[in-house]
This record gives sequence, C-alpha cells and structure tokens, in this order.
Amino acid sequence: ECDGNGNTAALENWLNNVAASDLCGMVSISNNFQSLSDLCGLTGSALVTWTATDECGNSATTSATFAIADATGPVFTFVPANMTRECSGVPAPGTPTAVDNCSSNVTIVYNGQVRTDGNCPNNYTLTRSWTATDDCGNSTVASQVITVKDTKAPHVAVPAANLTVECDGSGNTADLNAWLSSNGGAIATDNCGQVSWSNNFTSLSDNCGLTGSATVIFTASDECGNVKTTSATFTIVDSNAPVFTTVPSDLTVECDGNGNTVALENWLNNVAASDLCGMVTIT
Repeated sequence: ECDGNGNTAALENWLNNVAASDLCGMVSISNNFQSLSDLCGLTGSALVTWTATDECGNSATTSATFAIADATGPVFTFVPANMTRECSGVPAPGTPTAVDNCSSNVTIVYNGQVRTDGNCPNNYTLTRSWTATDDCGNSTVASQVITVKDTKAPHVAVPAANLTVECDGSGNTADLNAWLSSNGGAIATDNCGQVSWSNNFTSLSDNCGLTGSATVIFTASDECGNVKTTSATFTIVDSNAPVFTTVPSDLTVECDGNGNTVALENWLNNVAASDLCGMVTIT
C-alpha cells in the first residue's frame, strides 16, 4: 500500500530478499531495477530481473514485479459540524478539506442535501454530503446533519386597534364582521412561513338599547404552532337622540266649561318619536 514516500524501505527489502547458491564456488547477484513506472498518484510498478553469476561466468535469472498500489481513500481534515439552527438561520454549505497520503491532488465534490421532514413544515433535518476523490479514484464520503427548528412566534408589527361604531339598530353586523376579518387591523409576520389568524369572539355584551361591546383576543399562529396574541375592543355606542316623527302644533280651543279635558289629552298624546337603537320614552 502506498505510503506517500515511494515505499523505499519495502522496495529495498524486496530487492535484497533473494539468494542463490552454486556447487562450485561463490555466487554474485545483481538486478536490473532502475525505477518504478509513474502511475496514478505516487503509485507505480517495476518488473525486476535478478541474475545470479558464479565464478566461472555461469548465470541464472529470476524475475518478479514490485507494485505500489493505492486502495485507501482520502481523509477529511475538516467537515462542517452537525448543528441545530432556527429555520431562518440555515447556513450555506461549508467547504470541507481532505488530504491523501498517495496523491497531491484531492478533488472534493458537494453532493447536495437531503431533507427529512419533521412534525411541521419548518421543523426538519438537512443531511449534506461531500465526496473526496484521490488521483487513483479512491473516494471517501463525509456528511453534516443540520437540525432545523421553528421556535419563534410570529411578530405582531401592528397590534389590533379598538373600534367604536354608532348603533345602527341591527347589531352593526357588517362593521363587526369586517373588524373581525381584518383581525382588528393587526398585521403579523413570521420569520419562516405563513401566519394564520383566529379569535375568541363569541358575542357582544348587552348594554343599553342595542349597544354592547366585546374585548377580542386575536391569535397569530405560524405553521409550527408558535403563537402571538393581540387584543382590542369593539364597541357599539348610541350617541344620537331620538327623532320626533309626529310633533304637536299650537292648539287653541273654545272653553267648554269642563276644562276641555278630552281635547287636552288628545293634544298631549298626539306626539311620536323613534330611535335606531332602542325603545323611546316620551314625557
């Protein structure tokens, strides 16, 4: 296996690990090794022939191959750490680094990210991965897991506002429904998604005539159930006096000697008034 330094010791030991004998004298051994071939990274090989020669010039040969192989992938020296982030603060992919003992060049490719949904749209995990490949095609994969959470409630930028309307005699239904549907004029935003509104309105209090009021709590909810509230009061008031629909005119009658009682009573009662917001008492 490639050691990044030419595997010199292993090569020397291998070249010297040969022996020969001769019946008739000393033997000298030589080999034809010059260098390793230049393969990927710092790998290479050489076919070596050894020649054993006796003192009378007789010789014999044997050959074998020494090869340096790279079967080990690169090693990541830096990978972005696993983390937990708010849904509005997910970072861009980082830049890992890697080295290889047998290659001067390591190529790192970002493989993208895989999203795994959680219990709401803005709670999920992102698994990002990178592949480091050396000059010999060996590769290593590293990954980072980002846990994304939505823990922040919506922001109420404009709170709900009180509304007072003049009594129309019909419960001011249109005014009330418009106020409720606009959430009392409240405006909310969320750092990660949509905002939905609800309110706790049930009915108006029973005040004089057809007036009344209700203090309503408006709730802004995001997609993960975080909430923020704002409240305001809707009030129906009656500030308009009744309107006379029949008014008396001056009346002069001839004395009948009995106080003209009937004429007086008829004249006193010949008056009428109405009011948009309730009953009218005339005195």
